[in-house]
Order: sequence, then structure tokens, then C-alpha cells
Amino acid sequence: MIALLLLFIWSNSLADSERSNALSGWVERWLKPLIDPHGKIVARTLDYEVRKVAHVIEFALLGALLVFGTAQMKNRSMWLLLFIILLAAVIDETIQTFTGRMSQVWDIWIDFFGAGVGIVLAYIVGRFSQKEEVETIRARFKEERTSKIHENAQNIDCNILVADYCNTRIHLGKLAYEQN
Repeated sequence: MIALLLLFIWSNSLADSERSNALSGWVERWLKPLIDPHGKIVARTLDYEVRKVAHVIEFALLGALLVFGTAQMKNRSMWLLLFIILLAAVIDETIQTFTGRMSQVWDIWIDFFGAGVGIVLAYIVGRFSQKEEVETIRARFKEERTSKIHENAQNIDCNILVADYCNTRIHLGKLAYEQN
């Protein structure tokens, strides 16, 4: 998933300015009625915001995927994750210089911010899922323990019945012997 997302991000950077503008324009036309029903936002401002939000979303997904993708690693380093994200952002902006588009350091910072949002959200989701997992394990343990208690109680009841039966038979046997 991480590789596919990087391919998606970098393929968007490979688009020339005409194709990039067309894609942003399509997103703007789709979003404009939702976020600006009264037409108060200037089109140029909306274009800028759509592009920056796209950076944040792409890199938030990357940050979250890196956290989930490396969750099982014993020596996972947050610094390594941040370095990978920074490297991806720098590559993203560098690719744009070869397509005639402008590369901006500001976009690297926006990418980095988006990745930070994704990392934080991934940790929050991870904590909740761990909490749910612990609660599930506790509930299952409690259920098994309760089941064992009932099973043991039934065994004890059965043992008491057998003992009573045996004692009754012994007592009846003694009575029969005494009567003879």
C-alpha cells in the first residue's frame, strides 16, 4: 500500500501544469457547491486551498500507512519514519521541477505537517484498537472463567449426589444387616 501511495503521489507530480490544473479544476468544481454555496470564495484562492489540502491528505495517508505498516517492527524508530516522509516530500517537489511546474519548499512543510497528522491519527486508532483488543480478551477470559466455575459447580453437585447416593446405599445396607 505504501508503494502504491508513493506511486500515486509522484505520478501526480509528473503531470505537467496543464494536466495538474485540469485535475485541480475538476476537484474544485466538485467541492465548490459544498464549501462555498454562496460563491464568496475567489476561484484562485480555492485552487490554492484545494492543492494544499491534497498535499496534506496524501501525506497524512502516507504517515498513517507507515505507522501501521511498521507496527510489528521491534526497533521501529519515529525518526526513521519522519526521514522517509521528508525524503518522499523532497522527491515529490523535485519531480515537479522536471515537468515545468514550480517546486516549493513550503509544500514540503505542508507534506510534513500532513504526515504528522496521519501519524497522530494512526497512533490514536492504534490505541483504541489495542484497548478494544484488551477488552475483548478480558471479556473472553471472564466468560471462560465463568463457564469453568459453572462446570466445576455442576461437577461438585454431581459428586455430592453420588456421595449422597453412596451414603444412602451404605446406610440402607447397614440397616438391612442389622435387621438380619
